[in-house]
Amino acid sequence: MITITAKADFGMSGQYVARINGRDSKYTFNREFLGRKSGKRNETTEADTDEEGLYERCDVTKRGKDSSFLIILTINGDLYAFKSDKEDAMKIAKEMDSGRKLAEIVSGKLSDEEAKILAEKLKKLRGVIPFSPNEYDLDRLIPADLLPVEVSNPDKLPLRTRDVLETLKEVEKATSERLAVLASEGKYPTRSYVIVSAKEAEKKQSAQTLDSAIESCWQILQMLPEKDAKKVMSALKLKISPKTENATE
Repeated sequence: MITITAKADFGMSGQYVARINGRDSKYTFNREFLGRKSGKRNETTEADTDEEGLYERCDVTKRGKDSSFLIILTINGDLYAFKSDKEDAMKIAKEMDSGRKLAEIVSGKLSDEEAKILAEKLKKLRGVIPFSPNEYDLDRLIPADLLPVEVSNPDKLPLRTRDVLETLKEVEKATSERLAVLASEGKYPTRSYVIVSAKEAEKKQSAQTLDSAIESCWQILQMLPEKDAKKVMSALKLKISPKTENATE
């Protein structure tokens, strides 16, 4: 269960929480209101949901209405909320209008623990390593968790930047490179999502169907003696590409 909250500043009202089911020519979005307040001041509006969907929460401030968007997805059996924006919400609503389900339109990924730890380490490193020597106090103490084991000798701690500056630069470079590798594998420090086009979804489904078919065939072939398995493969090949004889008069 995820609780979505919209609020209003003192003296203001009109906040709401809504599920978006598509677009609307007049109101931009086809909204299903889940929680709405219009006559009370300085209150919050809450809506609980256990369903996937695209949601809007509209706060009311002294400057007017302020909408933000959430994409709620099921990953590994649990619900997770991903922050979104109006641009992506419009793209998703457009795909909904064509009959696609949210799970087909949006693919969400949870944060990767290694990437998260490395990103935090990189942030600390960049707070220690100077942009130029003139802008830095070389007597600054170095947090032990930023140092590699061979440098973090308890007998020598606390160390100062003048002692390990070059080592820190090497650690920063290695950390950045590892984060880049993780990103190439789709592993990020924070939750992320991508919008999948209908064409991309179709291609992905085809690949999954192919993988499933290959796995099913392999499971059956493993149960057969090698000689019989080869016969089955030959028979399948013949069915896929049957031989044709040239007609002769």
